[in-house]
Amino acid sequence: MSRSLVNSSASVLGAQAPPDDRVSRAALIKDVLLLAQSSRSIVLQQAGVRDLELAAKTYLSLAQHSPLRAGYRVFSTEAIDYIERFQSSQGDAATRVLLRLVLLTACAETVLRDEYLRLPERIFLNHTGMLIRIAGSVDCESLWLRPDHDVFAKEFGLASLRLIAAETRVVEVHSGIPRSVVLKTGLLGCARALGVFCRLGGFSPYLQSHIHDLTLSRITEGSRIQFWLSCAEILRSQPTSKGLFAASWLEDPALAFAAPRLYDANRVKHENGAIYIALGTDQETVKNALAKSAYRQDLYERGQYLPQRYLMIWPRARMLEWAERWISENPDHPGVASAGA
Repeated sequence: MSRSLVNSSASVLGAQAPPDDRVSRAALIKDVLLLAQSSRSIVLQQAGVRDLELAAKTYLSLAQHSPLRAGYRVFSTEAIDYIERFQSSQGDAATRVLLRLVLLTACAETVLRDEYLRLPERIFLNHTGMLIRIAGSVDCESLWLRPDHDVFAKEFGLASLRLIAAETRVVEVHSGIPRSVVLKTGLLGCARALGVFCRLGGFSPYLQSHIHDLTLSRITEGSRIQFWLSCAEILRSQPTSKGLFAASWLEDPALAFAAPRLYDANRVKHENGAIYIALGTDQETVKNALAKSAYRQDLYERGQYLPQRYLMIWPRARMLEWAERWISENPDHPGVASAGA
């Protein structure tokens, strides 16, 4: 990538941040650009086919036109058709090389976008760490390098800014809560659920977080606080977003007795305005909740615990109030003192 592009990035940053920050951001951007360029050269040399670079740019262009609110795993019809034709004619190995080139090209393009340059400091550092990791990889053998794999969808989401890094998790900014959740609350819960969404202003947009297999690490109190603080910063930069949501058995208030440690890990949300809506249970919910706990299995078999999925919504105003209060009351807490990756 040319020096003029790096200098252009630095000039854009100049309007966003003080001089010291401008220098550090420009240096990180240059690192991503150089890594992506070097990795692309290595991959193309190993593949021995120059046309793959053009194919990667074509697929990337088509994939970037995918509807954001449909979810990070949903790609445009044109992108799906293109990659299916390529895979059918060139085979799985060539497709993995192509998708690696797509990730590298996306990283190089993303660091020059205004949307990326405007990210708040904590989020910028976290996301840049992800881009450096992706841009520095020349691996073309991983089996997840296929268009229908969740790991590839998340890597592509990070590389193209469809997803934003928040500590060890990834966040969808333009997500929506399916209206069908209202029907899952039963006759008694339906009116309450509709009232909740009326007060919040609708079913979208919200932040939605996801665990990413390639960034899993041991979750500590500090990293959990960092994640919530990161989400609060994303909310500040997204004035139309109504809050953060998640749906899982892990949000079940019954964990207070069935899994006290897991319940305590989310006590911040419980005590600071999060809203919980019961969505019922099914075989998958029960399986997931009992998989790693003999204690919960025993409670279930004795009829003392029935795992349920709950929708958790942490409304924007309440989350931002908590974040401001937490920072002022805990200035030396690891979640406050360590901004970003």
